[in-house]
Amino acid sequence: MGNPDDTKQLHVVMYPWIAYGHLISFLHLSNKLAERGTSYRFFPVAIPQVHGLPPGAETNSDVPSHLVNHLFDAFDKTKPQVQSYLNDLKPDLVFYDKAYCIPDLGRGRIDGFKSVNYTTAHPIAVAFCITPSRELEKEINDSVEILLKPPPGFPSPVICLKRHEAQRLVPPLFFKCGQLTFYDWLTTSLREADAVAIRSYREIDGPLCDYIAQEYAKPMLLTGPLLPKALPEESSLEGEKWVISWLNKFVTEALPEGFKERVEGRGVVYGGWVPQLQILQHPSTGCFVNHCGGGAMWESPANDFQIVLLPFTLEQTLGARFMVEELKVAVEVETEESMWISKEGLSEAVKLVMDGGSPVANELKRNHAKIRALLSSKDTEETYMDNFIRDLQVLLESKN
Repeated sequence: MGNPDDTKQLHVVMYPWIAYGHLISFLHLSNKLAERGTSYRFFPVAIPQVHGLPPGAETNSDVPSHLVNHLFDAFDKTKPQVQSYLNDLKPDLVFYDKAYCIPDLGRGRIDGFKSVNYTTAHPIAVAFCITPSRELEKEINDSVEILLKPPPGFPSPVICLKRHEAQRLVPPLFFKCGQLTFYDWLTTSLREADAVAIRSYREIDGPLCDYIAQEYAKPMLLTGPLLPKALPEESSLEGEKWVISWLNKFVTEALPEGFKERVEGRGVVYGGWVPQLQILQHPSTGCFVNHCGGGAMWESPANDFQIVLLPFTLEQTLGARFMVEELKVAVEVETEESMWISKEGLSEAVKLVMDGGSPVANELKRNHAKIRALLSSKDTEETYMDNFIRDLQVLLESKN
């Protein structure tokens, strides 16, 4: 911020959902706020043991997908610990994403705080699936029909789901997660917040962000994509090498017999952590095949290579559709009705984007270059964060 002394120092608490993608997104935002003088500390929150949750489970990575509902139940039961911290800390603002109890904890208190739902998903997923106009039905078959077309007033006419995608992707929205369904967790968290914050640029997602703000009647605060910086080349995971070595032993169990030998000399099969940002920024990287998760959706257009998308989840599928149909910077691999993909389909997509003489590849490059210029602008990044902090100040000054 140009002159930090002109504004009140913010006292912020972050309480993300316990999944690594969410934790990392909240950490990136915390680092940006810290660069502008906001200090922060880490406090432990013990995840209680509930029936059905594997012992010691603390994040969604510790839990198979069919047991994630128990993790939500345990997360819900952290409320007394969080309330105790908030009573002691007396923050100005609490950022959260799925902890729908947070807004209620800030209301009716003399030292009450403002609650901000910091949505780590791309706005296309929020706008398409979980706005009030959508009114999904509890009967899954009815919801499948509803999700085949955009909700009323949706700003993009080209985004839609195929029937076989909706049939597979809708049921998880209605998994019972503690006292609420997953869909209710998401909508309640948004509906009860004082404001919604999202990782986005108005130049890219403006109509979607305006639609969400209108639907929920909330202030919409944009942080920008908060792209992480690559670690220096000399950085390493020296202290964790024993863990990496141990984990690498399990890679071969997931590979078809003989696969590693067949790709030798043409590719690398590696099961440990890799310096992804350094790889993406390397001039030899010509194509990035990814699932279009929240991080990759921003990292892909921020770097100079062709993009092929292979989405799995509902959020990823909508994100891929947005990059292909709206931004026109990527190609999506065709899926069969079984949701399987073929090696021929993947090969065809890669060849299409890598054919330097084809009109499709050239159009993708032109569109990609425009967005990359925006995402690589340090001035734009700083301006968005300055405006974000000013918007938080305005939120604090508003009446409860």
